[in-house]
Amino acid sequence: MIETPGGIEGIPGPFYYLRHGETLYNRLELLSGWREIDLTDKGRAQAQRAAGLLAGKGITHIYSSRLPRALETAQPVAEALGLDINVLWELNERRYGVLEGRSRSLRRPGFTPEGGESWEEFSERVNRAIMQVSFAGLPLVVAHAGVYRVIKSRLGLPEWEARVDNALPVYLERRAGDGNWTATPLGV
Repeated sequence: MIETPGGIEGIPGPFYYLRHGETLYNRLELLSGWREIDLTDKGRAQAQRAAGLLAGKGITHIYSSRLPRALETAQPVAEALGLDINVLWELNERRYGVLEGRSRSLRRPGFTPEGGESWEEFSERVNRAIMQVSFAGLPLVVAHAGVYRVIKSRLGLPEWEARVDNALPVYLERRAGDGNWTATPLGV
């Protein structure tokens, strides 16, 4: 479990987060951005496992990026829980422009590639998406590693733990007493 001092307004919590299952680009360590990439067989199996881990957790709403890898991950969860998927394009991964399909090692802090989004633009978009999530109940957000990084930053969780494994559900909640946020992965 990861703990953070303080909290933020606007996200009453708690909620679950699920990064999409493995894609070929993940395996090859390439930037996906907005490319429409499907899950690998391993990614589909990861999504099925995540559905099992999330069954019986009380999830009332599912929100997903519109990109195929996120929707393909959300589908077995939605089927297992008997819920619809609310698609929010604002949950899409950061747009990397000319770097999409190229090595992740080409990313640089503060650098916006041609045709891509700056970190600030991306963060503002993800924040708009989170404000559309209903916290009247227990939501699940299915999206991408970059989206998780923005959410964790917004919650005040440490940047050094910004990555989330493919299709590994994470439960985020405010701790009773001090209101600090915690992130607890399921199934590890």
